[in-house]
Amino acid sequence: MTHAHAEGSRATRSYRPGDWFALFGERVGVLLPPELKARVAGLWELAHDGAGFDEVLDSLIVDGLRELPAFVLLGLDEGPSRILLRGAACAELALRDGGTVVLDGRDASTWVERSLTDVVATMLLVADSWESSHFAMNDGLVRVSRVDQPALVPPWPPAIPSR
Repeated sequence: MTHAHAEGSRATRSYRPGDWFALFGERVGVLLPPELKARVAGLWELAHDGAGFDEVLDSLIVDGLRELPAFVLLGLDEGPSRILLRGAACAELALRDGGTVVLDGRDASTWVERSLTDVVATMLLVADSWESSHFAMNDGLVRVSRVDQPALVPPWPPAIPSR
């Protein structure tokens, strides 16, 4: 589920298809492995309704960390970029000064957490991909192996006028 876009508009992010669930609202993005399918609808409702980072985090961990083997939570609000990773999830964040920060969710028994300023691009990798194409998305719910922000696809072509 992705929103329709205006003629010539640009996607906020792109993704490669995969098994993980990725849901993006205006303020947060969440990636969950396939075994957490039952959690997706509730988290999508929160994200779609504009819930912030802390509210979504509370919902993620409400049943305890043992019930949450892997996830990514990405804050999309203005200000520092906030990210949490757990389990089989990696992130690469490009900084304005040319530096790169690489995070691996397998490096912690709880989760890996960072708050960074001047992030200009984010790549989230959660699984190997059988697909090399990137598909555009803004807010929505899709199945992914990788998410890139900003998008790695060109702007959408102009809409075909209806007759």
